[in-house]
Amino acid sequence: ILKRALSVSEKRIPTNEIEIASILKLMASCNLHSNKTAEAAKLLNRALEVRAQTSVDKDELDMSLSGELLQLAERYQEQKKNFDAKRCFEQASKLLERVCANKEKGYPAGAAGLATQSLELANCYIRQGRLQAALPRLERILEIEEATAKPNVQSICSIINILLMNQTSPEAKALLKRALADLDKNEKDSPTSDPAVAKCYLQLASLFMQQNMQTDAARYFESALAITRRTIQKNDAITANNITDLATYLL
Repeated sequence: ILKRALSVSEKRIPTNEIEIASILKLMASCNLHSNKTAEAAKLLNRALEVRAQTSVDKDELDMSLSGELLQLAERYQEQKKNFDAKRCFEQASKLLERVCANKEKGYPAGAAGLATQSLELANCYIRQGRLQAALPRLERILEIEEATAKPNVQSICSIINILLMNQTSPEAKALLKRALADLDKNEKDSPTSDPAVAKCYLQLASLFMQQNMQTDAARYFESALAITRRTIQKNDAITANNITDLATYLL
């Protein structure tokens, strides 16, 4: 079906590069799911070539292409093809950089989208071992959340998760301290009943335990416990898993 759609799209006048690139991306995705790495790589390269032929901003397509490239990079890493993986990471980074630049132009409108996509870009840098490139994106997310009346706690927790595993520079440690302060302030000012936030706290506590930071771990387990007590009547999988994790810790 996709091959037929591609054939029809390529014959249209004028050419719709965005449509063609989107179809090629879907074909690449199908091949990746079928473990046809070489075919997926060829289709993604074609999609990128077609995408480069137009200057039209299409953030959704760029995000989608970057996602497929990151999956392809992981596949290459599994196959020990580090050079190919590095190339995919770099291509994904360029797409995400363009998306973030476009979102910055419209800031403060679309602040949530900018924060989400900045986190995607930071994660992409981290996976390349580029911590110093990731730090400005993580700091930008904190700036966005600090300027928001209702910060996204899960976003802040994601930043902390990254920094806890990458405390290799004074800048990273300072940013970690700032993110933790933001998290504590938000919990103090606006206690939440969201089980997803409790899950984030449990993940943080586990990471602190791995870092032998027992006092901090206990504090976030207690925060998770407080939220879980407020949500104990909720019949959902997240709360059930949180209770199990808390019980394991208390034992």
